[in-house]
Amino acid sequence: MVNDVLVARMGREGKRDGFERLRNLLYWNLIQEIVKLTLDDDKRTPSLVNFLKKFYDEKIRSELAEKAERNGSENFEGNFDLLLEKTKSLVEGESLKRFLTVRDKLISHNELRKDEDKYSFLDLRTLNIEYGEERKAVEKLEEISKLMSSIVLNTSTSCEPCIEQEKANVCKFWEVDEIEPSSGNDSD
Repeated sequence: MVNDVLVARMGREGKRDGFERLRNLLYWNLIQEIVKLTLDDDKRTPSLVNFLKKFYDEKIRSELAEKAERNGSENFEGNFDLLLEKTKSLVEGESLKRFLTVRDKLISHNELRKDEDKYSFLDLRTLNIEYGEERKAVEKLEEISKLMSSIVLNTSTSCEPCIEQEKANVCKFWEVDEIEPSSGNDSD
């Protein structure tokens, strides 16, 4: 995935250092946003840990189940349990613990440690963070978001149900059994 020509040109033009700084800045900002979306427990933050707290409330769960039943939603309990399982797995995962450490001790606060006679910043190598962990976290967040949308809004994340409902409404309005597909040769 590395563009060797671009990297060589940037090195010759002295722009490589700037690019590396920008890349690192964007990477650590992504890590900070992942932590904020998942682990921030401030009551004003719409994070996963705060949603998880709400979803464990039996009153909220029963209200959502009633809504799902009224709207004919299938497999509410299965989806709800899957949501809790995936959310808990992500929130309690080792990657996010390492990301939280980076946010708290390097990005947000620049913690200094005294080693013998000198001070030093947190050594990222001790955390064993690997590139790609952030992508997996974002993919899990996307899955959780779709499940949450399906449960809370009682909608499918697919457009098909909406399209089918719209077709049914059009047929009912025009008093026809079915919408005929356009031939694409309308030359009126």
